[in-house]
Amino acid sequence: MNHTNLEFFTDWFNSYVLYFHTGDINIDVNYILKEEHTQRVRINSANIANSISLCENDQLLAEAISLFHDIGRFRQYYDYNSFNDLQTGSHATMGVHVLEESNVLACLVEEEQSIILEAIEYHNMISIPTEVTGRTLLHSQLIRDADKLDGFYVITNENEIRKYSLDPLVEDASFSQNVMNCLIECRNIDYKEIKTLCDRKMLELALVYDLNFQYSRELVIKKGYIEKLINYLPESKEKNQIKSHFELYLNRKELTNSGSTSCQWGQSIR
Repeated sequence: MNHTNLEFFTDWFNSYVLYFHTGDINIDVNYILKEEHTQRVRINSANIANSISLCENDQLLAEAISLFHDIGRFRQYYDYNSFNDLQTGSHATMGVHVLEESNVLACLVEEEQSIILEAIEYHNMISIPTEVTGRTLLHSQLIRDADKLDGFYVITNENEIRKYSLDPLVEDASFSQNVMNCLIECRNIDYKEIKTLCDRKMLELALVYDLNFQYSRELVIKKGYIEKLINYLPESKEKNQIKSHFELYLNRKELTNSGSTSCQWGQSIR
């Protein structure tokens, strides 16, 4: 892959998303939010790639993946008036279909096309399939981190939160026991388990366990994302338990050890 390819992809992306704009700001704001998200993820991806000294080819590949990772969101909202994958099907799969149908990746060699499509397919799964290896695994991990970092930015920034209309949840102070158990045991949480706003905040906290790169882990600590998310929880014994859990979690040396993996990071306090 080369810079000319990336410039072509960027021009194609801009033309593609413009097609969905209607001139009605109440509708177009939904597409604009995804465009803004894509640009921030693109920056995150470049920063992670630089932090691990990827070769130029893989840096460009990572940027292309970040550019296209949410391309399915535009068709999703156009067709269903929703960003809820549980109602519409996976936006990642939709994105893969868009890229395949458009043949926009035809300028790349087959291996690079496959890496892009698989990384996009896996970016929103609860975990990457165990059989994924090599460069595909690397790029899948990288886009998942870049995407999560912007997620943390949005959900801890009041100005950004106001822009998003999240699906309604039960506004009470209860914590679903299964979700709570997953959080304390450092396990990923399935979105299907989410019933209340407290559950959603626990899911957001649990995303920390699946970060793969030192840059990502250090940024989460530097920005205080974990503390901010905990502060959103109502005062309760569960909140105190979660706070104690993450105080220990954040004090472990493994958090910023460049040799640690996401698994070690997540398992360090078990």
